[in-house]
Amino acid sequence: MKVDDDIYRELLDEASDPIFSFLRDGTYRYVNKAFAESIGRKTEEVIGRRIRDIFSSDEADRRYAAVKHVFETGKEKSIEDKDESGDAISYYLTSVKPLFDDTGNVYAVICISKDITDLKNAEERLEYYATTDDFTGFVNRRTGLAILEKIHEFSLRNGRPFAICYVDINDLKAVNDTYGHSEGDILITAACDAMRESIRQMDTLCRMGGDEFLILFPECDLADAELVWYRITEKLADYNSRSFKPYKVSMSHGILEYSPASRDTIELLLKRVDALMYTEKKNYKQKKNRREMNGEFY
Repeated sequence: MKVDDDIYRELLDEASDPIFSFLRDGTYRYVNKAFAESIGRKTEEVIGRRIRDIFSSDEADRRYAAVKHVFETGKEKSIEDKDESGDAISYYLTSVKPLFDDTGNVYAVICISKDITDLKNAEERLEYYATTDDFTGFVNRRTGLAILEKIHEFSLRNGRPFAICYVDINDLKAVNDTYGHSEGDILITAACDAMRESIRQMDTLCRMGGDEFLILFPECDLADAELVWYRITEKLADYNSRSFKPYKVSMSHGILEYSPASRDTIELLLKRVDALMYTEKKNYKQKKNRREMNGEFY
C-alpha cells in the first residue's frame, strides 16, 4: 500500500521536534511547524527562502557553518546548539543527514532537532552540586584543591607568585551550642558575605568543610593579598557595629605568598598556611579565655 506524500508531510508538520531541510546554497526546501515556531515564523515564510533571508548575516553564517561539513564530506553529524534568542536559553541536539543525488553528490541536508534544554539544565545542576558548596555558593574542597593545583602549575611555568589564605570562623561551635544552629548559619553567612564582597574577580573562595575556608589569589603577592584580608576585616567590623546579635563575627587566618623559585609542593604550602592560621586561632582562644575569666563573653 502506497502512503500519500501528504500524510508524510502531515506527520512531519505535527512532530514536536523541529525538522528542516535545505539545499547546498542555503535555500530551505522544507521546514515543519515546530521549526517555524521556534524562530517566530510561519512555514510559508521560510520554505523557498535562503538562510540569509531569515537570519542576520552572522547567525546565518553560524547556522550554515554547522552543517557545511556534511555537504563537504557526505557524513552524518550531530550538533549541539545554544539558542539565546529572547529571555530564555534553549539547547538543541540536531542530527544532520546528507541527501544524495543520482551521481552521489550531496544536494541537500535534512536536520532533526531535539530540545535538550531540560537535560542540559539538569547536567548544569549536577555540575553545580558536584563542584559547589550548596550553603555558601563557594567551590567545594575537591574543586578548590583542583584550582589550587592549576594555579600552582601556572606559577611554576610563568614564574609568577600567588597567595593563599586559610580561614577559620571563630566561635562557630559555641554559637551553635549556645544559640542554635540557625544562629550558626547566620554567623557563617556574615563571614562568607565579607569574603565574597572583598576579593578580586579572579580570586577563588573555597569551603574546605565546616568553619574552614581557603582564599586563592592567583598572580598575587603577599601585600595585595593582605589588602584583601584588610577589606574583609573592615566588612566584619561594619557588620558587627550594626548587629544586635549577642556574639561577634570574627575569623582567624593564615596567609602567605608562594614563590615559584621555592618549588614547594601544594601539600607543604597547605601545611604552612594551616600552621599560620592555627597560631592565630590559638592566640584568639587565649584572649577569649582571659575575657571570660573577667566576666566578658563574645
